[in-house]
Amino acid sequence: MNSSRSNKCEGQGLNMTIRRMAAGKFMILLGVSSVIQLQAVYAQIPTINVDSRDFIRDWLLCGPFPNPLPDGVLKYNHDQTCLGYYTDYLQPIGGEGGVQPKANRAFIGLDGKRHTWRRVNATSNYVDLYSLVEPNQEVVIYAACKLKSDSAQDILFGFGSNDGIKAWLNGDLIWDNHLPRSADPDFDWVPAFVNKGSDNLLLLKIGQGWGAWGFYARLLDRKDKLQILMADGAPVPELECERTGDRLKINMGRVSRYRILDDLPRCTFVLEDVDGNEIAKTYSILGFPEFISLKDLEDGPYWITGMTMLPGKRIVERKTFYYHGTSTIRIHCYDRDGNRPKADDFMSIEALDKNRIPLSEGIRMEKDGAAALLRTDVSPFLLRILLPSQQLGRQWLIADNQSKGFTAPSNGGMEIDLPLEVAKSLRLQLQSYLADKPVLSEWHRKNLEARLRQTALNNPKPAPGEIYETINNLTSFKSRLTCSKSADIWFAPNVEKVGRNEPTPTIETNCAYVAVARHEYEAFQIVLRPQTDMHNITVHFVPSSDNAKRLFSAKNVSISLVEYVEIKKTTDEYGTLGWWPDPLPPLTKAISIKSGLNTTFWITVYAPKNQPGGLYKGTIEIRSNHIEIERIPVEIEVYDFTLPDETHTASSYALYVNPQYHAITNDKDIAQVHELYMRFAAEHRISPRTPHAGAGVHVQYEGEPPHPVLDFTRFDEAMQRYLDEYNFTSFDIGGLPASLCGYPRYSQEYNRLFAETYKQVQEHLREKNWLSKAYWYWIDEPLTYSYPEVKEGLQLLKTSCPDIHRLLTLNKEPAPFPYFYNLCDLWIPLYSFYDETAAHKRQKLGELVWWYVCCGPLAPCPNNFIDHPAINPRIRFWMMDARGVDGELYWSATWWTQNPWEVAMSYGNGDGRLIYPPQRSIPKEPLFEGPVTSIRFEALRDGIEDREYLILMRNSAERSFEKKTQIRQIQNSIRRDFVPDLTCFEMNPIPLMLMRHKIAKTIEK
Repeated sequence: MNSSRSNKCEGQGLNMTIRRMAAGKFMILLGVSSVIQLQAVYAQIPTINVDSRDFIRDWLLCGPFPNPLPDGVLKYNHDQTCLGYYTDYLQPIGGEGGVQPKANRAFIGLDGKRHTWRRVNATSNYVDLYSLVEPNQEVVIYAACKLKSDSAQDILFGFGSNDGIKAWLNGDLIWDNHLPRSADPDFDWVPAFVNKGSDNLLLLKIGQGWGAWGFYARLLDRKDKLQILMADGAPVPELECERTGDRLKINMGRVSRYRILDDLPRCTFVLEDVDGNEIAKTYSILGFPEFISLKDLEDGPYWITGMTMLPGKRIVERKTFYYHGTSTIRIHCYDRDGNRPKADDFMSIEALDKNRIPLSEGIRMEKDGAAALLRTDVSPFLLRILLPSQQLGRQWLIADNQSKGFTAPSNGGMEIDLPLEVAKSLRLQLQSYLADKPVLSEWHRKNLEARLRQTALNNPKPAPGEIYETINNLTSFKSRLTCSKSADIWFAPNVEKVGRNEPTPTIETNCAYVAVARHEYEAFQIVLRPQTDMHNITVHFVPSSDNAKRLFSAKNVSISLVEYVEIKKTTDEYGTLGWWPDPLPPLTKAISIKSGLNTTFWITVYAPKNQPGGLYKGTIEIRSNHIEIERIPVEIEVYDFTLPDETHTASSYALYVNPQYHAITNDKDIAQVHELYMRFAAEHRISPRTPHAGAGVHVQYEGEPPHPVLDFTRFDEAMQRYLDEYNFTSFDIGGLPASLCGYPRYSQEYNRLFAETYKQVQEHLREKNWLSKAYWYWIDEPLTYSYPEVKEGLQLLKTSCPDIHRLLTLNKEPAPFPYFYNLCDLWIPLYSFYDETAAHKRQKLGELVWWYVCCGPLAPCPNNFIDHPAINPRIRFWMMDARGVDGELYWSATWWTQNPWEVAMSYGNGDGRLIYPPQRSIPKEPLFEGPVTSIRFEALRDGIEDREYLILMRNSAERSFEKKTQIRQIQNSIRRDFVPDLTCFEMNPIPLMLMRHKIAKTIEK
């Protein structure tokens, strides 16, 4: 499965049109679909000359064959549990090492089905199996061709696959790299030996879990690759270990590119106990395994160190953990019915150190459903478990043994009841907030007290159902408001999702509550579950005045209906199948409500800049056929401070008008709808990538030799509105055109024209005070083999217009990446590749560092998927603040290649589809309306506004030493307890809302 998608940006400077293309998917460019097609040609097996450096497009394919998982294994880890990858389906015709493929040859495979070798010729370097093969999920396939060589010689293959790949040459297995990954050209360098003649058989086997599927293959110039390897210093070889009988197999650099060196480096392997005492030592060469005897080795934890010297006398060291024997620390987990999970079931368990950082190789699931702790070298340790959250999805919860952590006993065993320990830890955590009474609001205090009373856990051995009910009540602010004869009515905050069939909470509250600063949006939810169908339902906010006659105006309260989309395949382990809430269409007319299902209303409150701080009251009136059926009390706390007009978290979200969803075609109508989208983005403090779409700088080349003449009229008119009035934080200048005046990119005349053009653009932006917001986004997620060209492009940009930021998205290695130092100055690594140490070093030099998410990373990282908890998009901005990340990029909010109202899954549920078309069906008449927001898009704004709280709090530290100390304690608590790691973060909405309130009160003081 992809961690990120390969893509291209194409266009011409400031006026370019940009669309995203993913390997194995569709490219939409000016409304035209272009699909990689493969044509069947019935002929003999293709033969390729080894002197060719072209990608191999001509293949015989056979399959697909099934790639099932064992019983109890629910996700594709691309290891030994992928049974099809390790099954020789070609046994009936000689096996994987002896087969002789022929076009049109049919046989009955081990799966009992008839299979035929068929010839295909890809029209792209990428052999897109996803488009070619059906079924294309949870399968494997074989691809074959022959190689022709004028002599017996060493050769070098370049492979890239999604997912795992095996390769045989003349029956010998030369490559096996089983990983979940995207297909990148030449990612694997595989040396081999080819015989003289044209009968050298190359056989590939490509594994698939789900998602995109395909591969690249070609012959490489070994000398060229050696030069690249010596020059860029990448990357450090991996270290692997595996027990085989009574020996430990150790390998450093099994899939390393350094294996192509003439003289392979020597490796040293050392086995040590956790106190650093050397137990055994052995030697090998890079890429080849060595063994250490395990006879007489005592049970317990050990560390294996691998060391080698790479070219340039670069000494590298890798360490990996190994546990010998059976751990005596057993961790018990079960569901609400008391059933133990099966192996690799949803109850994922992790061990953490005292700083809440996940420990590698910390847990091993046993066959009886218990877990064994392997990292007994760490003390104290914490545990976390992925448990069901109310009705929708799953969330990580931590057990910390009453804040002390668990200590491994020096002798004997240890038994841990993990769900019970989670419940105890949650109670202690909320009790600590309740002790901070001066900070809590009255609503928070009463709600917490009710939850702690109802979850006392007085029974020394509570039943599993009681434990799970306790966990549910201590991880949610959902509360019953009233229970009339006609309906259950309850409250939920905006940081929680409400399932259509979710039962009414047992905790009661006397009103709905929301807290908001001036110039901020914040929402809450009212849930109605009627016993009979209801018709002509309307919902309104009615303000109430206090003794001072203060009102919170109804015009600043908007009401939307929470709609649901069906999740037919989960994105990752956070998700569950079923109907998930996401679209939030405005409630503009009366609706009908079905009995037995939750109907949820999303109520957004905006506090104007002139709204006095304090507590305001009102009611939500629900009427049926104009007759009032319910009056729900509401409290709105307005904090006594104002968020600024400017947003201090930069962003770049591609957000385009899709004309077909508005039934418009001409430029005037598109511009009108575009303006509605820009206002929508501004209200959410999110900056579109190209707010000036359709109003770029007009460039014309005149004279001989040609010189640029620039017209900024339309550009200035647009940007005065979007940058000065709407306060967008950034915008995309464009890309590097393929040619200028007929001169190809990087030619002498091209470089002259480019520099003359964009030096004028740079100075104009400086004059308008827009220069700091401009950036070049000329290539996206470059593949490793294209790095030299990327460097050349960055150098041209730096030379021509050095003061315009040069943006680079990277998803192949931790970034900022030294290869592009002093050329890139706006780094945007994929979230999971963010290197905090390197980032801070570059920021000290005046460079900017953002990050991005897209179709990856998946759980346990927080992404924007529909089937992730509501807290996930929001908490990312707390992480950004704790780590000093300057901004965030997202590839598209409006990638509506399918109607998002009807189809949730793209590269993940809701990926690229953060908002919705203005109506469910494609209109027949022009529709001049903005998009429909979503729970996820609202959560992004909430996260951005939360960060404004954190910035205001920091700025208030100048008032006194006491205030500085208090703020430092809050910041330390956030980093330590809320966002200690990119994969470990607070998922309980109660602490998040209470910490937000505490920060607000700190600002007010």
